[in-house]
Amino acid sequence: MPYYQTISCQQAWQLIHSRYGCRILDVRDPAEFAEGHIHGAVNIPLHSVPRRAPALFPGRRQPLLVYCGSGARSLPAAQVLSVMGYARIYNLQGGLQYWPYELWQS
Repeated sequence: MPYYQTISCQQAWQLIHSRYGCRILDVRDPAEFAEGHIHGAVNIPLHSVPRRAPALFPGRRQPLLVYCGSGARSLPAAQVLSVMGYARIYNLQGGLQYWPYELWQS
């Protein structure tokens, strides 16, 4: 059965800053990513996740936070990652539109 958990911005912040940490995946388009993203995020547009995720995220048991702008793209990405064998996927509820913390620009 596919596994992913939807978490709040506060829970995501705590996960990112926990002693275990997590990898962060932004599934928006590169232009959106450049406008502002969570510090440390890797950008893989949704359509490229199945092809690019294994090389960029080889540890399938490491916590992985997935987000987009509203949650519409991160949810399908979380589902795909789960089917690919990733075991600890966290989908950011509502996406960046509700993220109250600092964003980084590239």
